[in-house]
Formats: sequence, C-alpha cells, structure tokens
Amino acid sequence: MIAATMLETEAADLVKRAVKMANDGHEGMLRFLIDKALPAARPRPVSIPGLVPVRSLADVGKVMDAIVRAVGEGLLAPDEVSQLVGALEVMRRTVESTELEVRIAELSDQLAKLMEGGR
Repeated sequence: MIAATMLETEAADLVKRAVKMANDGHEGMLRFLIDKALPAARPRPVSIPGLVPVRSLADVGKVMDAIVRAVGEGLLAPDEVSQLVGALEVMRRTVESTELEVRIAELSDQLAKLMEGGR
C-alpha cells in the first residue's frame, strides 16, 4: 500500500524521466515505452476471394492459388500467409489420409471378392 502511494505521487516524474531517457537514445527505454503505449497487434479477419472448402486434394491447389492471388493483391501479410499455408498443409494431410483410407478399404473389398471367387 505504501509503495503504491509512493508510486502514485512520483508517477508523473517517472514518466518524464523515462521519456527523456528514450529521447536521449536509451533503446531499452524506448522499446519499453513503445510496448506500453501501443496496443498488442491482434489477428484480423481475412477475406480471400476464390477460397473453396478443402474436400479433396484438388481443392488444396485451388486454395493455394487463391492465397497466392491474395498476396499479389496485397490482401495478406507475410505472417498471415505462413499461418494459412500451415493450416492448409494440415488440411491436405487430413484429406490425403482420408482418401487413402477409402482406397485401401476399396482394395481390401476387391481382394476379398477375388479370393472368394477363386475358391
């Protein structure tokens, strides 16, 4: 409680001294003041024209094309592209695994039918 009261009475002087230090070239103080004065960057909603749901491996290419066009049009920042491409890669692997699972099941069924017919 005492420390808080002391800080309150000295706050204006402390801020003035911190600003003077920053103005005099103290990089650490400048960084500190900027971090405190500017709000933290928050992700923004992004709208990408031509984006389609990823339901097949062919859709992955379409989405990548839409991302590249959005970059060319200045709609996406580099960090947003990185996050989107990372998410797209996860979706690609998921679709690929699902498609492989279906193919394996179909091949298993065909093999079972062949083996039944050969008896």
